[in-house]
Amino acid sequence: RGTFYLWYSVILDVMGVAFLAGLAVMTARRWTVRPPELDYARPDRPAGAYDRRPYSRDDALFLGLLFAIGVTGFLVEAFRIAADRPPWEPWSVVGWQLANVLEAAGLTPRGANAAHLWTWWGHALLAFAFIASLPYSKAVHILTDVANLLLRDEYAGRVRIVMRHFPLR
Repeated sequence: RGTFYLWYSVILDVMGVAFLAGLAVMTARRWTVRPPELDYARPDRPAGAYDRRPYSRDDALFLGLLFAIGVTGFLVEAFRIAADRPPWEPWSVVGWQLANVLEAAGLTPRGANAAHLWTWWGHALLAFAFIASLPYSKAVHILTDVANLLLRDEYAGRVRIVMRHFPLR
């Protein structure tokens, strides 16, 4: 409610656009530019002796789910605005313009209300599918890196002298 919500709405829309733009750049880099750092070739085996398609499918699933979550998020917002036309609609910069386009295409408030419900559920299910896919994908590092940083032993692999057993006098 209030000013906080208005600014939150603007920032959320701007960050959502940045999110989708970042995904587009990530997709272009991975499948168009194809830098050697992102090549799944194995230097220890000849080409054709291994199958790296699961890695490419994993990339496509990861990017596809994130892109679908971003797009459906904007659609949920647009359908909600088109259904009710709230006074704060200009503060949802992307959703407002998308609602205007949908309304110009013939969407009625009743149709927008029904579409909002279905899109909201689709958005939620996509988000849950993304979360459920994380432990089974290369992106599991999103979950494990925090534990890795917190539980790492900075002295692992080094010789260390424990001074409490040999106090200096």
